[in-house]
Amino acid sequence: MIIYLGGADSAVQALKRTNLWDGYTRRDFLATFHNKQQIRFIEENHEDLNHIFIDSGAFSFMNSTFRGQPDYYKKPEHKEFFEEYCDWVRKWSDKITVYAVLDIIGNEDETFKQTDRMEKMGLTPLPIFHLTSPTWKYLEHYIEKYDYLGIGGAVRAGGDMTTSRREVMFKKIYEKIRNLKPDLKIHALGITSVPFLKKYEVYSCDSVSWAMSAAMGGVLFFQKSLGRTIQLTLTNRVEDCQKINGLSDPEWKVVQQKLDKLGLTVDTVRTDIPSRRSVNLIYFQEIAEYLTEYYEQVRSKRRHKKPLF
Repeated sequence: MIIYLGGADSAVQALKRTNLWDGYTRRDFLATFHNKQQIRFIEENHEDLNHIFIDSGAFSFMNSTFRGQPDYYKKPEHKEFFEEYCDWVRKWSDKITVYAVLDIIGNEDETFKQTDRMEKMGLTPLPIFHLTSPTWKYLEHYIEKYDYLGIGGAVRAGGDMTTSRREVMFKKIYEKIRNLKPDLKIHALGITSVPFLKKYEVYSCDSVSWAMSAAMGGVLFFQKSLGRTIQLTLTNRVEDCQKINGLSDPEWKVVQQKLDKLGLTVDTVRTDIPSRRSVNLIYFQEIAEYLTEYYEQVRSKRRHKKPLF
C-alpha cells in the first residue's frame, strides 16, 4: 500500500538535512495545488519521487478565499481556480501518479458534476466520496464506474463527526464497496491510524500528521513486533524522557535503538524540528511497509480459506 505524505517540499528538505534522504526508499508524497510552493517543488523534483498525489486544495481554497460561503463554487474566482487546476494537471499528468477531483465542499451534487466536467475535458481525476454527504445517492455509481475511489470527510472528527461515528460510516461504505466490487482500490483521505487501517484494507492513504506532530514536539516510532506506535512528547526542558512519557523499559529500548540507527539522539529530536520530522517520516515509511505485508497475509489467508461445504 502507499502512504502519500503531505508537504513534499518540507519532507524532502528535512530528510536531506539529517542525511536520511538516500536511505528513504518509499518517496511517496502529496502536494496541494492551492499551495504554489509545493507545486513548484513537484515540478522541479518529480524525478526524485516514486509516487505523487496532487490534492486540488479545494478546502483550503474555499476557506481562504470565501470563508466557507456555501455558494462559493458559483463565483468567478472558483471558475478561474478550476481552469488553472485543470490546465496544470493536463500539462503534468505524465509526471504524477494521481490527482484528485476539485470537489465542491459540502455539496455532493456539484462534486458529482465537477467530476463529469473534468472527464469531459479529457482528464481522469480520482473521484471523491465524502462520509459527510447528506445522501449516498452517488456511491453505487462511483463503485460501478471506477476502479479507484477516494473516501474523504473522515479527517475532521469533532462535533457531529465523532471518531466512533466516523468509523461506523467508513465501515458501511467499505462493506458496500467490497460487496459490489471487491477489487476496487480505496484511497482513505487523511487516515493513517494503524489499528484503523488493519481493519479496512486500502490501496492508499495520505497524511500531514508527520509534520503536525513534529511541530508540537511529537516523535513517532513503530514497534513492528507488536504492530503498534510508540509516541514521545518532548519539551525543551531536560527531563527523564522515558518517565514523563510513561514508557516501559522494552519500549524505551525500541526508541533508543531506532534513534541510534538514524544517527540521532533524544536531545537532538527534542531541540531540532527537522530531526523530529525525519523520525516521523521514517515511521510512516515503516508502517507503509508493515501494512503492505499485513494486507498480503490477509489476502493469502482469504485465497486459501477452505469452503464450508
